[in-house]
Amino acid sequence: MVKTKIAIVAMMIVIFALISASIYAKNPDVKIYFGISYMDWTERDYSPTPSTPFVEESGPIFSIGVDVTFRFKEFFEEFTTENFGGLLWYKSNYILTGQPCDIYVDRMGIDTEETTGYRMNIYKDFNFSPFVSFGFSPLWRDETEIWLFCYGKLGAILEKGDFFVKIGVLIPFFTEDDCFWAGIPWLNNGRLTRIVAYPKGVIMPFAEVGFRFKKFDFSFFYDPREWERSDNVNLKNGWYAYQPETEKNSIGFKVGYHF
Repeated sequence: MVKTKIAIVAMMIVIFALISASIYAKNPDVKIYFGISYMDWTERDYSPTPSTPFVEESGPIFSIGVDVTFRFKEFFEEFTTENFGGLLWYKSNYILTGQPCDIYVDRMGIDTEETTGYRMNIYKDFNFSPFVSFGFSPLWRDETEIWLFCYGKLGAILEKGDFFVKIGVLIPFFTEDDCFWAGIPWLNNGRLTRIVAYPKGVIMPFAEVGFRFKKFDFSFFYDPREWERSDNVNLKNGWYAYQPETEKNSIGFKVGYHF
């Protein structure tokens, strides 16, 4: 079911990209970029004390992405696909025993965005480009959990010569957290069980600052995301599960090359 949802959204984005390619310029601007960032992931519970970290993860994330931009006069259509991943330090407690759990976990994901904007020349080499985006991002933690995140963005790009600033707000539309548990006797006799929660996303700011040198782009970015505690998911024997209040903070550096 999860793979089907990812495939459907990906197919819709590809179809939209092909339609745009037939409308916009025949010679798009293609950029490949690489990035490294530090990601901090925190899940907070409300017991035994308020806002106690239930899960803490941190570590480096490496990414590679492709950005294709079509232009028609002042309008532009941009499609970005980024693959990222890393080995993060994970700190929590085992569900059955309550004993500390300090391990490394694999994190990987895909960010796919479509952006429509309008570039206006304000004065000489100063440009202002408001834009709106739609994005879809699946995020995996090992093979035990996958987040599906749909969102929008409203923002603007400010350009002065070779320098640029990209700022805006991220607006969550939908989040699904699929968690797979096994080995818990009172849950499906210990067999693998899928538990689905729907935490509500919070509107958050984002920012990117950089400069261009010939065919290269260099930039620093900050991308925070936050979700509220989900509703309870009823299990068997009076037990229930939920996704705690969750925060994700990413700060990093990217370098891109235009073909």
